[in-house]
Amino acid sequence: MLIEEFIEKSRNMYIYHVFFDEKKLNIFDKIALKHKNFYSKNIYEIGENDYWDFLFVEADDASKEKLKTILGLFQKHKPLCSYIFAENTDNIFLLKFALHFGISDVLPINKKEHLLATLFPKNANKIDEKLPKEVSVQEIKDGKFPILDTFDFIEILKDKLAQDVFGSQKLSLITIDIENFEKLNKAYGPEKIYDWLKNFTKRLETFKNSTNFFTRWNSKLFVFLCEDIEFEEIKEQTQYIHQELIESDINGLIAPVITSYSILLDGQDLNTTIQIIEKIDAKRIDGNNFKKNHFFAISYLDNITDENEKILHLLKNSFSNKSPIKLLNIYKGLCINTNSEVLKITNNGCVVKCETLQGYSMQIEGETVLQTLNYKKDIKATVVHVDIKKSLAILSNLKFLSASANNRQHTRVQTNIRTPILIKHQRTSLQGEIIDISINSIAIKLSFFPKEHLLGSLVKLYFSLPDDSIEEGVATMEIDVIITHVLNFNEGAKVVTMLQKLEKPYDEYLLRYMYSRQKELILEVKKATKIL
Repeated sequence: MLIEEFIEKSRNMYIYHVFFDEKKLNIFDKIALKHKNFYSKNIYEIGENDYWDFLFVEADDASKEKLKTILGLFQKHKPLCSYIFAENTDNIFLLKFALHFGISDVLPINKKEHLLATLFPKNANKIDEKLPKEVSVQEIKDGKFPILDTFDFIEILKDKLAQDVFGSQKLSLITIDIENFEKLNKAYGPEKIYDWLKNFTKRLETFKNSTNFFTRWNSKLFVFLCEDIEFEEIKEQTQYIHQELIESDINGLIAPVITSYSILLDGQDLNTTIQIIEKIDAKRIDGNNFKKNHFFAISYLDNITDENEKILHLLKNSFSNKSPIKLLNIYKGLCINTNSEVLKITNNGCVVKCETLQGYSMQIEGETVLQTLNYKKDIKATVVHVDIKKSLAILSNLKFLSASANNRQHTRVQTNIRTPILIKHQRTSLQGEIIDISINSIAIKLSFFPKEHLLGSLVKLYFSLPDDSIEEGVATMEIDVIITHVLNFNEGAKVVTMLQKLEKPYDEYLLRYMYSRQKELILEVKKATKIL
């Protein structure tokens, strides 16, 4: 086997050349220039995410200490094929090490390029059996070979698209994207993920039929090319594959976050098709760029219709992945939103971690809102119990909210004392009191409200706010607002007003009050939590 042949056949595999502090061999430079996945690294700088199929190791004097360090590489991830270069190839410890770990060859540290030139012909059979099997044209035509190398897949894609200039052959793509692949890789390490991916790929191979061509585009993206199948059938096939894969967990713990796509290639050329696949890989694909019924996507939760099952799936993923969630509560108008995590799944809810301030506000409200990173809907929950000392809370009765719980733009606060307010519009005057206030809106409680008369109107508000920075100790406010929302109830009405551009000094008065009141509320919560 020539070097060029090795480079071509191993183009989608990872080759590592490692050394102790100082690189002595430059014979790999030719491979490094031509191979996209070749890495040359100091052995002490190998990281958690480094992964290799072929391993070339400079062992220097092959001392026990260095062999122990090399052993760490093999324990981290055993390569498919490995070579050790040493100053003394007769070193008894080195030979025992090579025998035990099935090293392909032990070679002298030699800077002459001919060493590499003889390496591949000498070990052609050993190397070739580790490389991807070449696919014959007949195997491809007969559909006998289940998974294609990406290069061969692109060649077939190129030919099929050239034959389908007018979109008459109904070419489609089905892609399976493992969105949380990096998290899985960090959580379990490359070796375990490598084994899991092999099993995952084998499962995908079973979904291939005689008219499909299938490839693993990269570590996390799999692609089927389908021909002469109606797009409705392609969508059904995608749904079926997606449903079969969402429970493909690792060791019964972490389920992959899978998003599946179907795309009808309506006369697309090769470059555009490859760009579509790359956009899917980069999570930049959008159905708006396709004609109607040419694009279909399923997120990892879209196929679960039962709300409770969907919430349970979200909680399980957060618990297994140790992925953070957020808890949201409103204490006297103040938004308290902190990071948390799911500590345990219970029969009808979960146990979550909570910070002191959050725990106190959860106790006061008797409920909270969970916000996950992977799903657009917030989850409302009843607070069963809070243990502030242990920083945990027990939640139950989890339900999706129809709208985001914190979709308001600015933090609100309740006043610490009853604050009267007057609404004036032409000859109409309404007396009420402030419920809460922010830098862009004020909510007001009234004994009644003539909705048909003032909703949507520009009105003036008159009220006072405490302000220690001015001599009187009180800032008198006179501001313009628009009444945007009204909620009538038995005891009166709640009116929400949107502030217009505040003139000086009213903008300064309001900002100063908001800042001061927020500090008071935070201090109030902190004092209360110390008593508990």
